[in-house]
Amino acid sequence: MSLAQWISLVLVCALGAAMPGPSLAVVLQNTLRGGFTQGVVTAIAHALGVGVYALLTVTGLAVLMLATPTLFGLVKIAGALFLIYMGLKVLLAASGPIVDEQPPAQASRKSAREGFLIAFLNPKLLIFFTALFSQFLHADLDWLQKGILVATVTVVDGLWYCLVALLLSHGLVRQRFTQHSLWLQRIFAAVLILVGLRLVFQSLGKVAS
Repeated sequence: MSLAQWISLVLVCALGAAMPGPSLAVVLQNTLRGGFTQGVVTAIAHALGVGVYALLTVTGLAVLMLATPTLFGLVKIAGALFLIYMGLKVLLAASGPIVDEQPPAQASRKSAREGFLIAFLNPKLLIFFTALFSQFLHADLDWLQKGILVATVTVVDGLWYCLVALLLSHGLVRQRFTQHSLWLQRIFAAVLILVGLRLVFQSLGKVAS
């Protein structure tokens, strides 16, 4: 893998990570709720979830999973239900400012779990990485180069969401967001629920056809 190829990989991964969606909503929610620490915990756990799919892709297991519609569909539905579940939790809690009253250790475990699952229960990452890595994977690719691919994807994703947590935890920025926390919680909930419902209907439509 040449330096130019690696730079193109970094740019594509950065653009993919920066796309708004459920992952961003969860990182924002946890940062507003627990500050920079909880935002970073969520970001790192999310990156590990993304890294799992990158590893599955370079080992060839992604092709096997994509060739098993039942397994792929089950993970997809599980992810959709998890999004709806999280959205409902946020919606039910949207009655006041975003405040985390849990002990730090418990809050960190919760943030890590949410960050990891929001990535791990998104099997579309398999499709993304299969397409992205197609220009890099070949028979002569050694494990060092495969490790570089996985590490690049994981680190870029983690750095992006850590940057989001850093920016949002800045005093003035966080104060502005906190002033509108009620509406923000409702928006986060709507994003999670609507994306989850869309995935459910898509899955059911494919089964029916």
